[in-house]
Amino acid sequence: MAGEYIVVADVNHYRSDMDCFVPLIEQFHKIYGFYPKYPVADAGYGSYNNYIYCEQKGMEKYMKFPMFKKESTDKKYRDDLFRTVNFKIDEDGISTIIKSIA
Repeated sequence: MAGEYIVVADVNHYRSDMDCFVPLIEQFHKIYGFYPKYPVADAGYGSYNNYIYCEQKGMEKYMKFPMFKKESTDKKYRDDLFRTVNFKIDEDGISTIIKSIA
């Protein structure tokens, strides 16, 4: 795509992109003296810890979470009644699935 460029590169021993995000952004900060407003990263970098880090440093949480594509395009996966995020919760905070098992 036009207008894109690499501003930081690193070689490391991390097994997951999620673990690379903070060191890369800190390296960016060390080189340029500020944190980017919109850190662009693919879903491999999306994690709760990285979102919290962005919040703490005043950056927008602009990266997708790891299951974004599947959850947004796969209707069967998204509407699966046995996925915990889809459990219906009653007014007492108890899952209807748990009630039916008990």
